Amino acid sequence: MPRKIVVALLMLVLLPLGLLGWIGARMAENERQLLKHQMGLLAQGQLQQVDERIQAHFAGLQTRLSASTPKEANANALRDWLRTAPQVHQLLVMDETGRRLFPPAEASSGERLFLQRTAAVWENPSLLIQSGRIAADARGDGEPATQGWYSWYWNAELHHLFWQHDAANRIWGFELDPARLKADLIGVLPASGGKGDVLARGRIRLLDGNGATVYQWGGYEPPEQARSLAMLPMSPPLASWKLEYYGAGLTGASAAGRLQRLAGMLVLGIALAGLAFYLYREQTRQMREAAERVNFVNQVSHELKTPLTNIRMYAELLEDQLAEAEEKPRRYLSVIIAESQRLSRLIANVLNFARDQKEKLKVQPAPGCCDEVVARCLEAFAPAL
Repeated sequence: MPRKIVVALLMLVLLPLGLLGWIGARMAENERQLLKHQMGLLAQGQLQQVDERIQAHFAGLQTRLSASTPKEANANALRDWLRTAPQVHQLLVMDETGRRLFPPAEASSGERLFLQRTAAVWENPSLLIQSGRIAADARGDGEPATQGWYSWYWNAELHHLFWQHDAANRIWGFELDPARLKADLIGVLPASGGKGDVLARGRIRLLDGNGATVYQWGGYEPPEQARSLAMLPMSPPLASWKLEYYGAGLTGASAAGRLQRLAGMLVLGIALAGLAFYLYREQTRQMREAAERVNFVNQVSHELKTPLTNIRMYAELLEDQLAEAEEKPRRYLSVIIAESQRLSRLIANVLNFARDQKEKLKVQPAPGCCDEVVARCLEAFAPAL
């Protein structure tokens, strides 16, 4: 089979497959980007719901603290009240001039540590007002700050203090117990594997300001060094914390898409291979039939040489036995001999061109007389004419 035909059949199969592969890769990339965007939006929505749930917890805690605020700043009464409020670690009270009312001068050891933790507030009470104003500006209500949350770090741990003004313009500050706050936050978040859990192929992590995982839930276990699909900074008073969403949906969908594209390319490749095999078979059959025809012509031509040689030989013998006076019979015999010679040359040419080395044959033109050729043709066909 000629090499050109093999190359053509290979191109018939490989070119469409290559083009389909390129188109499939482009479509896969576009699909991956779209899927990544959609999953990012879905994950961002999940994180937003978690943030709203935590904000609802702080709002409820704020309402309960406001409702249970003591009426008087008596030291013994306030200490008794602290023992009945497990979520509050310590308490501060300032009058309208910023003078400390509680903890008192005769502070306990725990109260002295509290004074050390909140030294910046005692030195600059406006920090509380500023934190409330920032929160009001974030809400966009434009109302003056009469309460709010103040957050600060002490010994690498985030502390929260809820403050508010009372009717006497005193400032009451409630420092939350950090351990109890984390426990309460975990309590309002979904339990891992519970009914409120996220999708089985997802996981949400709550990270503190140091990047440490406070809590996580979800059925998916991300590998090490995995990148989150979405990240959301928490709203105040947990502004230094953040939520991260991990999921395996993108990888699974991409694998399914690749499998579908590979299946499509396999089906197309089988179809093209079948078409190439059909063309190869038809071409082989036609070449085989052509070889059989050439072989038949060779055999017939070779078999014609024997009777033609005998005709020519006996015509020449007959010509030698005729007398010189018998001009007409001799003319007829000369025609027979000439035509047999021409037929021998034609058969020889057929055999030469039918050989495998026909491409090496060269035509060698020679000068001749046209009048003699025409005269011989007229003489040969005179009886028929």
